[in-house]
Amino acid sequence: MSATPQPHQELTNEPDTNQDLKNMGKKAGELHINAKKFGGLAKPCMKDMMTYLGCLSLNHNSDDKCSRQRQLLDACMETQTGKKRKPWGTLNYHLQRLNRGRK
Repeated sequence: MSATPQPHQELTNEPDTNQDLKNMGKKAGELHINAKKFGGLAKPCMKDMMTYLGCLSLNHNSDDKCSRQRQLLDACMETQTGKKRKPWGTLNYHLQRLNRGRK
């Protein structure tokens, strides 16, 4: 059985330019995660902060009129400071470290 090219495929020795464009600027075999996709996961006080900033905007930056929103934001921030987790480096750092062991 001989290998015949499909009608939409050609057998050439030329590199696939679309694949080259996708990999441009990346080292071959390197693992990488886009950290921006995971940025929205841990923002517990965002709603309170947006409420406070909206109040400031409506009241021409008058902090006296937005004291209730400020108290809610402060309370949220205080509860989050107690939940400090141990920094262990970035995800990409650990992926590169694991990838070194595979070579």
